[in-house]
Amino acid sequence: MNISPRFCGSCGASLTPGGAFCGACGSAVAGPSQPAAAAPPHQPPAPPAAAPPANQPPAPPVAAAPSPQPPAAPAPPAYAPAYAPPAQPAAPSLAIEPDEIVLNRWSVNCAPPYGRLVVGKLIVTNRRVLFNPQTNAGGVVSMLFSLIGRAAWKRKNTLIIDKTQILHAEVEPSILGPRAVLHLADGLTVRFDRGVVLGVDEVVAAIQRR
Repeated sequence: MNISPRFCGSCGASLTPGGAFCGACGSAVAGPSQPAAAAPPHQPPAPPAAAPPANQPPAPPVAAAPSPQPPAAPAPPAYAPAYAPPAQPAAPSLAIEPDEIVLNRWSVNCAPPYGRLVVGKLIVTNRRVLFNPQTNAGGVVSMLFSLIGRAAWKRKNTLIIDKTQILHAEVEPSILGPRAVLHLADGLTVRFDRGVVLGVDEVVAAIQRR
């Protein structure tokens, strides 16, 4: 509620209500009194933040997410040759078997069913006739070896003949010396000779022996 003063504060004269100056002395009249502003309500102080327990371990650091890695390049395929030659079989084995008995051995010339005359070792047992080629007879040794190779030449000229496959063995006369001729069950013929001087009678006799 506003209350205007009734008397001048300077001279004490009565004041005209609503006047701004005193009519007696001309002093300015103070304005109506204003009520004091209300004080803001009392706010309690905020409580202090609670401290963490002394035995609590510190929080672990947050690990950074791994950066994405580019995909690994595929491994190159293993090298494979465009052509692999087939494996060549080894020469037949001329080993004497446990139940065999060697009747005799000779150095002979052999005319196999296929190929040229060959020089080698002839072994006759009670069960088989074995021929192990050593070299080619004549002057074509180096040419033959360079064309087909030593291993292929050995496979071609090695002979293993079971005596049950021999139909007949005989001595055949020749101007180059007698030859032992074997007639086989498959129709093939094999000839052995020991030159002009040495005979082949004992070779035929050993082949016929069982």
